[in-house]
Amino acid sequence: MRSTFAGLNTMVRGIYAHQIALDTVGNNITNLNTEGYTRQRTNIVETPSGYLVGNNGYMAIGTGSVTDSIVRLRDELIDAQVRKNTSPLGYDNIQQETLGKIENIFKEPSDTGLQTALDNFWDSMQQLATKAGDEGSRSVVRQRGVELTDAIGRAESQLKQIQTDVNLALTTKLKNMNQYLTELASVNKQILASPTDQCNALKDQQDLLLEKIAVLAPIQVVKEESGSVTVSIAGITVVSKDRANLLDTSMETNGGIKMAGTGMDVMLGADGGELQALLDSRDSKVWGAPAYLEQIGTMSRFLLSDFNAVHRSGYGLDNNTGVNFFGSSVFGTGTDQVGSTLQLASSTTIPASTRVPADTTLTLNDGTKTINVALVGGVNTGWTLDKVADAINAQAKADGANIRAAYDTATQQFQIYSIGSSNSVTATEPSTSSFIKNTLKLETPDADYWLSQLEVNPALFEKGALSKIAAKTEIGSVGTSATEVKTSNIWPV
Repeated sequence: MRSTFAGLNTMVRGIYAHQIALDTVGNNITNLNTEGYTRQRTNIVETPSGYLVGNNGYMAIGTGSVTDSIVRLRDELIDAQVRKNTSPLGYDNIQQETLGKIENIFKEPSDTGLQTALDNFWDSMQQLATKAGDEGSRSVVRQRGVELTDAIGRAESQLKQIQTDVNLALTTKLKNMNQYLTELASVNKQILASPTDQCNALKDQQDLLLEKIAVLAPIQVVKEESGSVTVSIAGITVVSKDRANLLDTSMETNGGIKMAGTGMDVMLGADGGELQALLDSRDSKVWGAPAYLEQIGTMSRFLLSDFNAVHRSGYGLDNNTGVNFFGSSVFGTGTDQVGSTLQLASSTTIPASTRVPADTTLTLNDGTKTINVALVGGVNTGWTLDKVADAINAQAKADGANIRAAYDTATQQFQIYSIGSSNSVTATEPSTSSFIKNTLKLETPDADYWLSQLEVNPALFEKGALSKIAAKTEIGSVGTSATEVKTSNIWPV
């Protein structure tokens, strides 16, 4: 016989079940703006039926309802897609931010941009071409040259400041990453210790941390049956259960991302989140700061080499010739040796039996002084490398140049280097020998070198030096050819 209170129990169960449902609705409302919160739903199920004997046999009678579970309304497939596309979005955001800063540096088009400085300089040269005897025009040319070098110098300084700022940002982002990894391992531990798999708040924290990590770097996530997650970055496991493997936060000036402790490189690849975008902002020669340093370095090289060559071939008001407009040094000669720098590849060894032909002259420059090392006389078979080093050192000391040379017989390496100064050593290839080119890897200096040398020749600021500015192609003539003052000759294409 059915209990008298069975109907009351059915109602009580229903009240309890729907009270929990109302509590869930209230929880959803109160967490409307909570970061990482996932809307929840109460699953109410029918309780097992009771059975009574009737005229036609057993009858099933309902006994009410109960709460079966409270679930998060979340799709793991969509979560995986979101994490996959979050990293490229993080990369693009940092790229946009960096390029915005670079755009502000050049301010093009504007009245104060680099292109305007170039145009003003060329305009002043055009005016001087028609007024070679006008001291005022010469003064304007010199001032426009100063404005141009200052504009390039400011751009260089600001681009390098971007690189410095990026390193600071990288350190901060790496610390954030380590914090997220540590917190995720802690959440894993709590989930593993939970008495139920319906620990929704912990799972919300887990998913939120995964999203934050994915912004910084692309991740691979495996959700275990226990509820914990295993996370890998570039094939390296960074979170497993309650353990976290952290990244090295001691960023070098040009270093990549490494694992703490092991020093293993972390190769994020293309679209590698904010971390890779910051690395590219600092190091990329495609769109990062170095790409634009290369551009203004090319511009500086043109001014110091090609433009100077034209200016040296011209004549000033007093018929002076051979005078640089930019910089005080002659940066090499010829077409393939202009500004060439001596750099010995670290892997290069030179046998002690190597000899430099006699009657060869090596012309070296430390950025301030030029020395000519004459390898004359000697045996017919040429000069040994240690004797070449001795000759260079003796000439450098005699001339007071910051140049030294050495040959290490143990490592079989020959080096020519600068001391007491940050300047690179430059060289002119001797016409009688291919020794420098074949042995010392004659190379064009990088952008930093050209930018460090760029200035209006200090000699043009001496008393009466305005007359040295060339505005004639030969003695007694006035004017310059149109090709010498085209903007396209100096702005890198």
